[in-house]
Amino acid sequence: MNVVYLDIDSLRHDHVGTYGYEGPTTPNIDALADAVDDETCAVMLEPVQGEGGVYPGDENYLRSVQELCEERNVLLVLDEVQTGVGRTGQWFAYQNYDLDPDIMALAKALGGGVPIGAMGARPQVAESLAPGTHASTFGGNPLACRAGLAVIEAIEEGNLIEEGRELADELADRLDRIADEYSVVKEHRGLGLMRGLELNEPGGAVADYCLENGVRINCTSGTVVRMLPCMNLQPRELGKGLDVVEEGIARLQRGEI
Repeated sequence: MNVVYLDIDSLRHDHVGTYGYEGPTTPNIDALADAVDDETCAVMLEPVQGEGGVYPGDENYLRSVQELCEERNVLLVLDEVQTGVGRTGQWFAYQNYDLDPDIMALAKALGGGVPIGAMGARPQVAESLAPGTHASTFGGNPLACRAGLAVIEAIEEGNLIEEGRELADELADRLDRIADEYSVVKEHRGLGLMRGLELNEPGGAVADYCLENGVRINCTSGTVVRMLPCMNLQPRELGKGLDVVEEGIARLQRGEI
């Protein structure tokens, strides 16, 4: 039995077998179909690649993956650890693509800073999970569960999904302008409040500059400046933070950092 796992490192660096899984080296539905055989139990992927460089999934491709899973009678498992709980403008990223996953993994934002892990499954799949067959280091304990409930309550009561969408529009507009203005920026991409600026050179110095000036971002895949602001951030705060990001990029382009 195997799991076909699609990750951006495989796609970019032409290797397979990440973390004990196997998968095609190209985001091609035919290649995926070839990788799924009689021993395959599931296909696992991220709706938006996070550590791989903030690559939103192609809707047609993701729909084709789901259709393939249905045809081959294998499970579709979505990793929503980074994308879930409002990050992409919906409660879960799969809702942006009209998918219907069998299993979904959650963590990070679900706990609002408290370590937590959770797995959601369709009823037909959950029925197969007898007590003791599934466990999580940070799942199930009273503190983590109460933190998760508090996060859900805060999002619902504060209408943060809708506010997050409006904030995401402002973020996307500003990043588009930055990408147009600075030649060191190769591309802006993302979904909702999950955004990345791919640079034409290593971006670690930009992340360091931002941290030194009170803004926490990171650089992933070596050249992608990644930003994941919170849903309850005020527009003025977003603007001030992006001022710092833009100055870091400007300094990188001028060779000052």
